[in-house]
Amino acid sequence: MPQSLRLIYFNFGGRAEAIRLALHVGSVEFEDIRITEREFRQQKSEGKYPFGSVPVLEVDGVVYAQSVGILRYVGRLADKPLMKEKLEQEVYPRFFSAFENLLKADGKGFFYGQHLTIADLAVYPVLQWITTSIVGKESLDPYPLLKALFATIEGHEKVKDYYDYERRRTEEKEGEVGPTS
Repeated sequence: MPQSLRLIYFNFGGRAEAIRLALHVGSVEFEDIRITEREFRQQKSEGKYPFGSVPVLEVDGVVYAQSVGILRYVGRLADKPLMKEKLEQEVYPRFFSAFENLLKADGKGFFYGQHLTIADLAVYPVLQWITTSIVGKESLDPYPLLKALFATIEGHEKVKDYYDYERRRTEEKEGEVGPTS
């Protein structure tokens, strides 16, 4: 266990909220450093942040970036199996049930109306992240309407095109493949 953990982010939830929750739920002591925009710009110009962004986690003085990587790390510190159980049994049921109830209320397979809207698209990345990084797609099984919406969005031709484009763009940036014509 590290001697010192310092999480640095702005004074709102954003990309650090899941990290803060994981540390809190896992009873892991950490210093929650909340910076202002001015402090961020100053510290960024000094090269304090590896990728020029926050959140960052200082572990015994070594700075780590990338919110998903940080979340996975703190999940291990916080006894991930126990955390996963708490998330599956306490947190996600409330979250998923609320969405399921919204879908039931509209009754048309989407959060509003009969077609994909920005409401559906706003929820999709969150569900995608939860079901691929934390608990798995089976966590949606008790919520058939939410599971169906997730599958509908995942299978939507334009959504698939977008993720194919993003994958190719990332690979090109990393030099794994050349530009496509």
